[in-house]
Amino acid sequence: MAVILFTTFAPVIFYDPLTYIKDDYNNTYTVRHCSTNYSGEVKIPSTYNGLPVERIGDEAFAFCTKLTSVEIGEGITVLGNFCTFYHCSSLESVVIPSSATCIGLSAFEGCSSLTSVYYKGTEADWQDITIVASEHDEILKATRYYYSESEPTDEGNYWHYDADGNVAVWE
Repeated sequence: MAVILFTTFAPVIFYDPLTYIKDDYNNTYTVRHCSTNYSGEVKIPSTYNGLPVERIGDEAFAFCTKLTSVEIGEGITVLGNFCTFYHCSSLESVVIPSSATCIGLSAFEGCSSLTSVYYKGTEADWQDITIVASEHDEILKATRYYYSESEPTDEGNYWHYDADGNVAVWE
């Protein structure tokens, strides 16, 4: 007696330096992989092929040792369940959208250069994010800044986009 198993996979779409996988059930995309040879900054878009990008997959950026900064698009809710940016040793900063609801286990572990986390929400919103971090996860050690379009009057760590669209800390 012969047993025949059929397995179907969602199509993987390559877009240098990112690879996406489509979730046909939710009609969304997940960032599945980034080329480990990629260097500099990467912007993860909110949409791809006209559909929302909802997640960054497990280990999607693991060992991207030349990556220096990441800007995650608004609408992305989950930053992997496991080791999303694991050992990105040159990663200095990350912009996290206010839509983020979960930062997975060891997401930024081994990111020894991570010094700045720019969050697009408020401090109270940050407290609502589920962060499954180990004691070695650098996201807990980095300086966190909260988004403010106009110069804040109260003290704290705040940031905005300058006229050129770059991240700038309010001094």
